[in-house]
Amino acid sequence: VSAVTSVPGVTAGQYTLTGFGNGPYTVSPSKTTGQNGISSNDAARIAQHVASTVVLSTNNQKVSADVSNNGSISSFDAGQIAIFVASGAGAGTGITGTWRFFLPPGPSFPVGASPTSRTYASVTGNLTGEDFVGILSGDVSGNWNNTGARTNERGPERAIDVNLPNIKAPADKEVIVPVNVSGVADKGIISYEFDLRYDPNVIQPMADLVDVAGTASRGLIAVSNSKEPGLIRVVLYGPIPVSDEGVLLNLRFAPVGVAGSVSPLTWEQIMFNEGDPPVDAFNGQIELF
Repeated sequence: VSAVTSVPGVTAGQYTLTGFGNGPYTVSPSKTTGQNGISSNDAARIAQHVASTVVLSTNNQKVSADVSNNGSISSFDAGQIAIFVASGAGAGTGITGTWRFFLPPGPSFPVGASPTSRTYASVTGNLTGEDFVGILSGDVSGNWNNTGARTNERGPERAIDVNLPNIKAPADKEVIVPVNVSGVADKGIISYEFDLRYDPNVIQPMADLVDVAGTASRGLIAVSNSKEPGLIRVVLYGPIPVSDEGVLLNLRFAPVGVAGSVSPLTWEQIMFNEGDPPVDAFNGQIELF
């Protein structure tokens, strides 16, 4: 006996099981798709909890935060989520992105023997309201939605401006790219993430790509992924909100092209916290001489 829950809409998540025979049954749900809502902000919320600046208040949040699945919450969990956001599921991400189901009102923390299935001695008539609580490991803020779409709605608040410069740099020296920001101070920014396109025939990211020393991001932890040629993915998070304007962070590249070659620097996506406040991002370029 099995069934699939309803598609997104007013009946999303509802299920009906039929065709029972004699004897006992155990009903357990599982889900392998729909991993949205996990972002750098979830790592930052764990960092705040560990630092005791803003603690996680519900068991569901704590279970979602424990992506190392060891019954405790630490900076290691924050790091695993940041790696997941920067690189996708894989080694070093624990159970981030895994769905877990429990009986209402949800699990205890640590999970221990929290029930995950419903058992029936027999099924001889209709049973309704046989609900489960689904928790997406890593979605600490609980902003998952059943369409997978992120909101792009802008409120009245002024957008954060992020600017990449147009740089002329020697073809035989390291290139430092300052990313400038305005409108970011005192908005409770504890995380941000971005994808940036470049020309791999002109420049290559350094192993220590991100430098936050002396910048507005100096209190944040950075995780980066540059495995795909022409694309860098960067995640920053921490317990203390950004309080300064100016240089957000510095990016370090090594020139590999000839004099006169140009690499565009193009934002593919950038998000502060979980998309609020909005961002106006401006592209730049590097020209070697």
